[in-house]
Amino acid sequence: MSDQKLIVMRHAKSDWSTALGRDIERRLNPRGRMDALRMGRYLRELEISPSCIKSSPARRAAETAELVSGALGGLPIIYEPSLYLATLKELIEVARLPPSSCWILIGHNPGLERFLEFLDPGLRSCIEFAKLMPTAAIYAFDVDLSEGKFQQGCGTLSQHHRPKLLDRSR
Repeated sequence: MSDQKLIVMRHAKSDWSTALGRDIERRLNPRGRMDALRMGRYLRELEISPSCIKSSPARRAAETAELVSGALGGLPIIYEPSLYLATLKELIEVARLPPSSCWILIGHNPGLERFLEFLDPGLRSCIEFAKLMPTAAIYAFDVDLSEGKFQQGCGTLSQHHRPKLLDRSR
């Protein structure tokens, strides 16, 4: 039984030269903007239909959220301050209060990789890449809340993709 569809996405590739010393201000670079848009289009093709995006307020995550939202027809974006460089505990707290039954969470590593392994502890063994969560990668999970709570192992991976695997025509 799936009570929730959760799509976890890492922000797209950022430009280290634009932050002027402040990590939170880093913008997307041209490849990052293209990848965010392409991943948004990919999600649209899956016909999953998320109803909103919860994003870190960091500029690179916010720009990723805006591009994905646009590709999906203008989804509302909720900026969640605790998602900026969130720990596993903070990510679990955000996920425990889902804004809808199908939504997108956009954040940062290393917390996101730990969160993926919390959702599905066997995930790393079925992913053939050294890096679990590169920039702009997405993981869609069916989340089973039949135990009445968000707990370790409650996610089943239903989709996974990353920009480098997409056809360049998207």
